[in-house]
Amino acid sequence: MYLVDKDANEAKAIQKKTFSELGFTERKNLQEWICKNPNILGEGLLIIQKEFDGFSDTNERLDLLALDKEGNIVLIENKLDDSGRDVVWQSIKYAAYCSTLTTKEIITIFQQHLDKENREEDAEELISNFVDSIDSENFILNSGDQRLILVAANFRKEVTATAMWLMAHDIKVKCIKITPYQHGDDILLDTEQIIPVPDTEEYIIRLQEKERADAKPARWTEKRFMEAVQRKYGQEGVNVYSDLLNKMKTVSTRIEWGEGKLSGSYFPVYDSRLDSHWIYAMWTGGTVEIQFQHCREPFKKLDRRKELRDKLSVVSGKDIPDESLAGRPSIQWEDLRSEEVRQKLVDIFQWYIDEVSEYENSGE
Repeated sequence: MYLVDKDANEAKAIQKKTFSELGFTERKNLQEWICKNPNILGEGLLIIQKEFDGFSDTNERLDLLALDKEGNIVLIENKLDDSGRDVVWQSIKYAAYCSTLTTKEIITIFQQHLDKENREEDAEELISNFVDSIDSENFILNSGDQRLILVAANFRKEVTATAMWLMAHDIKVKCIKITPYQHGDDILLDTEQIIPVPDTEEYIIRLQEKERADAKPARWTEKRFMEAVQRKYGQEGVNVYSDLLNKMKTVSTRIEWGEGKLSGSYFPVYDSRLDSHWIYAMWTGGTVEIQFQHCREPFKKLDRRKELRDKLSVVSGKDIPDESLAGRPSIQWEDLRSEEVRQKLVDIFQWYIDEVSEYENSGE
């Protein structure tokens, strides 16, 4: 770093220092600077807790916990003159710990921080004003992947190599190099994002998105499925979907997850001695598709499908016409709000299984 002396028309070097030479500490100084001005890290962040220790069965502490403009959790680990070898491992552990934080828990954590700082402000209101395009009627935080920001004056090669590997595997990590300088009585800070290189960051993100789009669609998981349900229908939707799924797990052989790019689905499957059977597919879009067209014996016969239809009509409270018995008619997830109705759907699947077993054992 240089200081331009206009009178002498000369650029004079400013003395580079270490934090230890200047007597600065990680917790009392660097952490506080970032907390009071998160823009030091090159982006707008909302610091929601310092020295966060809300991890079960461990005494470990995260330096700073923050939210980004999309409402995602950001974990900030600060080191001074040397990153050390374990900073990436520490951050990954903390990300795993924080991955299960709910919106309510995040608001509570932030409110505790505000109260401790004697700031008479409302955590939920501050978050709502900070996060871009937040839906006040469906207030969901931490719905995406957690992000890591590592801060140090110098990064060891094993740290930067690991950070680059994590980026290549779609884990969002930044390394911010922060260097102190002294000019007379003034202390200056130079911050530089070294990973990813800022000029290439947007290109890397777009390249990763293209690779994901071109790749074969990934099979949905229960976690991803329920996150999508929560974004669309809130906690009530999650409660309904989760309860039905857990009930179906007790009677089905397995749960088959779909591979849709935009909409998730699952199929409770019964693997009989001769075939695999499923009677409905549950979609993140809010529909329950009755799988008449995929019925196996003995329900290939029209009269048996009518029998199944009559039982399912009780669940939805709506008549299913005969012309739908060769297709996939739908009912809405709202029709399953009642626990009693969800249990009826499970009982119908159990009845279906019993009928299949009886048919196969009869040797027809």
